[in-house]
Amino acid sequence: MVRSLVSRIYLSSLLFLCSYVQASLGPTTEINNNGNIVEAPPISCFGTQTNQFFVTWISNFLYGSLYDTNGALVAGPLVLVDSSVVIPYTLPASCYNSTAHQFLISYLADAGGIDSACFNILDASGVSVVGPIAINPGSDQVNSLVFCAYNSTNNEYCLAWGSQGDLCYFALIDALGTILVNPTVITGSVINTNAGYNLFVSYNPTDNQYCFTWQESSDNNPYFALYNADGTLAVSPTLISNAGNSLSLVLTSSFNSVNDQYLIAWNDINHNGYFATINAAGVTQIAAMQFASTINYSNAASVFSAYNPQSNHYLLTWQSTDNNSEYTVVDASGNILIQPTDIPNLAGVTDFGFVTSSYGAGEFLIAWLGFATTYNGYFALLDTVQVNPPTNVTGCSSGNSFIFQQDALNTLTWSAPLIGSSPVSYEIYQDADLTQLIAIVSAAGPLTYTVHNRNVNGTYTYYIVSVDQNGDRSTAAQVTVTQPC
Repeated sequence: MVRSLVSRIYLSSLLFLCSYVQASLGPTTEINNNGNIVEAPPISCFGTQTNQFFVTWISNFLYGSLYDTNGALVAGPLVLVDSSVVIPYTLPASCYNSTAHQFLISYLADAGGIDSACFNILDASGVSVVGPIAINPGSDQVNSLVFCAYNSTNNEYCLAWGSQGDLCYFALIDALGTILVNPTVITGSVINTNAGYNLFVSYNPTDNQYCFTWQESSDNNPYFALYNADGTLAVSPTLISNAGNSLSLVLTSSFNSVNDQYLIAWNDINHNGYFATINAAGVTQIAAMQFASTINYSNAASVFSAYNPQSNHYLLTWQSTDNNSEYTVVDASGNILIQPTDIPNLAGVTDFGFVTSSYGAGEFLIAWLGFATTYNGYFALLDTVQVNPPTNVTGCSSGNSFIFQQDALNTLTWSAPLIGSSPVSYEIYQDADLTQLIAIVSAAGPLTYTVHNRNVNGTYTYYIVSVDQNGDRSTAAQVTVTQPC
């Protein structure tokens, strides 16, 4: 067993173009571990009330630190679990409880000679208030990482793991640490935990269900199963349409709250990275789309994913074949918005293993394990800026006469974009090249503008661009006015 790596509309045309995406990557930061080595890639989650990232790792004991959204250390390193009650084997997965303002960490540990799924509940400052508590399904001991997800509807947690008997298990616990659903086998699942494979879990608040993902040992293919929040089966283990045999120690999923879909990511034996999306009924929407050919699985690497609800896109992270951390950004339709990009590393440091990621406050935290003469943990913050064009753009024309003067009054109205960066103003242009600016309208005022034109019988086309507080601009929403108001 591997334990260490663990109004009215008159339009002749209306066109919304693709969104504009930028990425701003912060500096690589070494995690302070008081000089001790980090034994596995750090993992993180985000506290929405405290507006802080919680980064956890294993270094004999389990540790954690809190960082603000600028990457500055707030608290830590904190000893989360020592070896006085249980002996931790693997990195602690973590999730944040937005109702009780607390964190949960889950991990594999020796609890009285039994390898168990263990957890602690911590307050918002990282102090343990419950645990460690051990869960194990009788004689079939735990044999993998223990991942977790927070259920915001029921205010409970789900823990997921693989066993020595090569079965996939989950259990549900409440915010006080009481077991609600005892360890339950995902019927029909087989997972090779002795080779280091793991069961992952994500939560869908729209349909109040859990998604479990793993590499099936019977055919080395990616699978998923969906369960209701009460622990009953919703969709049986299902093969994910893929290309080639997968080779993912961690087969991750992330839930898209805008499109009500899951994105599942994995890598194959040829260093290729793929993702697929399924909806809440388990129906495939995007099947096996390749996004990279640089996954370094030789160091037990896997692809991790995180979702940005503000811009409705996903971040995928992994260790690349050049031994650097790498990321790409894709949208809900499977379009690659940012091509695979290396994260500049510190001098003399190469990555090892999978590269984790989490989302919060408009940015992602990407964390990884590096090594030179000693092992260290590192992270970098990635800010993806997406400015979307306005929605519901309409246009109509009315006439105005005074003695011999006639004007065409073209009235444009629109709504703010539903997702993405919040605009502070809108620019109105007369031409598709966006060189003839005719007006700037504040986002604080009525989203309407009337253009005066002398040719009453003319046809007019306008282009409206969103502008955010950083000066970033969207592509244009185009509207052609041909009808009277």
